[in-house]
Amino acid sequence: MAITIQLLPTSFTLVSTGSVWKYNDLGLDLGTAWREFSYDDSSWASGPAELGYGHAAENRPEATVVGYGTNANAKYITTYFRRSFVVINAASFTELTVNLMRDDGAAVYLNGTNIFVSNLPNGPIDYLALAPNSMGGADEYAFFSATVAPALLREGTNVLAVEVHQTAPNSSDISFDLGLTGKHLPVDQPPVVSVGANQIIDIAQLASLNGVVSDDGLPIPPGLLTNGWSKVGGPGAVTFVNAAAATTKAAFIQAGVYTLRLTAGDGANTRAADVIVTVTNGVAGWKAQYFTPAELANPAISGDLADPDNDGHNNLQEYIAGTNPRDAASRLALEVLSSESATPLRLRFTAMSGKSYSVQFNNGLGVDRWRAFSDVGPAPTNRIVETLDSGPIDGPAARFYRVVIPGD
Repeated sequence: MAITIQLLPTSFTLVSTGSVWKYNDLGLDLGTAWREFSYDDSSWASGPAELGYGHAAENRPEATVVGYGTNANAKYITTYFRRSFVVINAASFTELTVNLMRDDGAAVYLNGTNIFVSNLPNGPIDYLALAPNSMGGADEYAFFSATVAPALLREGTNVLAVEVHQTAPNSSDISFDLGLTGKHLPVDQPPVVSVGANQIIDIAQLASLNGVVSDDGLPIPPGLLTNGWSKVGGPGAVTFVNAAAATTKAAFIQAGVYTLRLTAGDGANTRAADVIVTVTNGVAGWKAQYFTPAELANPAISGDLADPDNDGHNNLQEYIAGTNPRDAASRLALEVLSSESATPLRLRFTAMSGKSYSVQFNNGLGVDRWRAFSDVGPAPTNRIVETLDSGPIDGPAARFYRVVIPGD
């Protein structure tokens, strides 16, 4: 099966109309160096667009009035403009559009590369080149658009350079403004990882690790989120039920303070979060209640895996169940009681004080999963618990049962 994820580009404004531009209105021949990214324009004046002159009489005064010299009949032909802007994740842009207001003609450069020529002669353009057509009416403040190759964008600082040309030395006005817009794909964000609060557990218990990982599905490719639990610090070995799952359990063989880390990666970025698990050794105090000092020194009797009462449950299991390791009759066992009727089936076990239980069934070992049909909460004293199972009307020929202590 193939899964296709389609990412839709979103619009983005790199340079808005009405922005502040640096300008040179001294009528100089700046050659071509002024177009380049590295040109030093620190001495240029600056002001917001629209920049130009001659439109106040049309009730459309410029935001910034530029000069044209001292002779109204021999105005400077060319006025120069530059603006820098910053791009983050330039490679994510799929489209660029330049929108140019020019009266009369103009040429636009992005990082030194010509991207748009409007109403200027073909071929090389020098500072005395005249715009072939005079603008009038709405054309003086209309915006003209052109597509731009997104590959011209640089990561970080970019520079736009524009030269505006008159159609004649005695032309009455010039106008300039520019906007640069684009479309870009969503930018990959790193995974967000959380692991919940720190924990204190007994060594006989499993730590429940409730990690949560979220991601945006990028980059594509690979866009594949991976998780992994690991031990960062602690005195003993840690066994994870499923180290690749954000939510899992961990077992410890030695008491102490452990730092466990959940790491998530999306193929480009990796993030991690740590949880501290303090493991106590309550089983040691429990053993002291049932074994003599000599027996405590003998692992064949008091070791976690020893079974001194030969009831089939080792000491660690007896500790978890709350039963007596020296009494074979004190054990967690589920008894099926005989009955004259096949249903309901009576199930009985001894519940120890302070313990919770779950009675579960399975309709086919290896082909079905264990499911709970009766949960028993803790009580202050030991007691006998009976539960009934009527079973499905058209149930299987055999049903399996067990009783478990949740979380252990």
